[in-house]
Amino acid sequence: MFLLGVYVVCLASQVTAESPRERLKSLSNDYWTFRMKIEPSVATFLGDYSFNGDLRNYTHAQFDADKAQTEDFQRRLRAITRRDLSRSDRVTYDLLQNIFKTFIDGYEWRRYGSLTPVNFLEGPHKHWGVLIDSTPFNTETDFQDFLNRLKALVRQIGETITLMKEAIRLGRTNHRASMNRVPDEITSQIIDVPTQNSTFFKPFQGRLNDAHNISDATKLRLRRDAEDIIGTMVVPAFRNLSDFISQEYLPNTRQGYGVGSLDNGTAYYEAALKFYISTNQTPQEIHKQGLEEVERISALMMEIIKENGFNGTIREYILSLGQNPDFYFNTSEELLAFVEDIVENRIQPKLKDLFKIDPGIKLEIRPMPSNGPAAYYFNGNEAGKPGIYMVNLFNPKTKLKLGFMALSLHEGNPGHHMQMSYALVANKDLPKFRRNPLIDVYSRAPFNFPFYTAYSEGWGLYAEYLGEEMGAYKDNNEMIGRYSYEIFRAVRLVVDTGLHVMGWSRDRAIQYLANYTEMSLEAAAIEIDRYITWPGQACAYKIGEMKLKELRRRAEKALGSKFDIKEYHHQVLSIGAVPLHLLEQQIDDWISATVSSAAKTSPGVGGGILLTFAVLGVFLLKQDNLI
Repeated sequence: MFLLGVYVVCLASQVTAESPRERLKSLSNDYWTFRMKIEPSVATFLGDYSFNGDLRNYTHAQFDADKAQTEDFQRRLRAITRRDLSRSDRVTYDLLQNIFKTFIDGYEWRRYGSLTPVNFLEGPHKHWGVLIDSTPFNTETDFQDFLNRLKALVRQIGETITLMKEAIRLGRTNHRASMNRVPDEITSQIIDVPTQNSTFFKPFQGRLNDAHNISDATKLRLRRDAEDIIGTMVVPAFRNLSDFISQEYLPNTRQGYGVGSLDNGTAYYEAALKFYISTNQTPQEIHKQGLEEVERISALMMEIIKENGFNGTIREYILSLGQNPDFYFNTSEELLAFVEDIVENRIQPKLKDLFKIDPGIKLEIRPMPSNGPAAYYFNGNEAGKPGIYMVNLFNPKTKLKLGFMALSLHEGNPGHHMQMSYALVANKDLPKFRRNPLIDVYSRAPFNFPFYTAYSEGWGLYAEYLGEEMGAYKDNNEMIGRYSYEIFRAVRLVVDTGLHVMGWSRDRAIQYLANYTEMSLEAAAIEIDRYITWPGQACAYKIGEMKLKELRRRAEKALGSKFDIKEYHHQVLSIGAVPLHLLEQQIDDWISATVSSAAKTSPGVGGGILLTFAVLGVFLLKQDNLI
């Protein structure tokens, strides 16, 4: 039910269960249901269609209600005795504990990024094509739900404008770089599109025609209702949003590129950084780490460049490739076919050597609907929706071929598609919230439920490294592309912290990024604007990847010939997205269990003693940060 626009969650299962395990299971299920109810579009993406007629509320009343519900969940969790749980259930306990604490701690920052839930990367104008493709349209109720969702969109746009007015009043707006593309996007993709060609009207054409259980009269009514709602409600609401951004918000965007320019901005950035990397590293430590990684990776790139007989800088070498049109694409169709060949013929056959199971969820490659980052991924679900690798096909003549192997390894297999699909099917006894990615609005961080970006994006970058072991990179230039993508993530550590707390300008950040990668200045500008928009998020990739490599080295050293790469990957992926300290505990427990098992089967006492000392040695090395 609704009370003054605030969803009141009725959780019948809060009655104390008989055992700690049952109480934890009940809490996990209630938390999942709560998340589905407050994030209806996320529910649709994940195959829960119970809330298809609604969208998230953007009000302070909802913020307060979410915090109150989370505090109640926290109280229920504390009433469960952790030591009485199994090892797997303790991970669930610890994960819930971290989720609840992160959200409650983030409430302090609800009047920062949460006040502007729209930018050139996300907002009410984004991703409707994919959401519609994830929505069932088989019955009259399905179509009516979508009409109700469009009405909810109108309500959500109004709430968004109200929050953005508060951002202006408090002086906590986004920078112009985050917002100046939005009015044109809304105009070209929504306002200027005839209703019959609108993305919002798409279900009422082919999908409605195919719904044979709906009468012709009902189909006619549904189409007329859709035309009316889109034409008289949705488009005017978007026109209001576009006009508001152009006339009121853009003139009041913050002057400083980084959030450090806001009141209490450095503390805000530190909180956002922790939200994404799930460690306590300071911006200064991250910046230093980034500089060191840039130096290390650039040395590897220079070795290849010299081997190729070129005498010059990384940037000069990449620009020299631009003199050869064979290194670029002529058309968007050529680019798409190139990526499809990489995914289907050069990567897919080699996955069986690295993973215990094939999750069996289809991967589709689709063009990105508007210009943005190089690519992104939408996860599949158990209801049959495929994972979707969205590729930016805009301006193909500016895109070098050499980077697309690394990009495809990251977004598809063995990257995000493998990671999210594996978690979904590897252990179906885990609660739903551990098997499904609950990713929401990035700009809300740190006032959001964590989605553990360092784990997920760290895996994506680690997958690019796995391409070397798979033999996926066919020549020196593709290795330059591979290192270009890795140094790209190292550069992010430098420029993200530089922009937000060290006073870097946008131009300085763009040039620094372009100096070390294959990106054009245009592409680098889009990336830098992304970092300006999502403070801290870009740091998670390299931090997570370095942790995954560190843990793998630890396991290889401790287990020696007993190390199994398939089992290591199984341990990492089957746990689901977690903060890095819980991932580390998972791997340490696996190492200990493997050593213990080997000791029991080793002949004689001596073997057991040697293995015991091996575990002790790893522990000591870990404490001394030597591995």
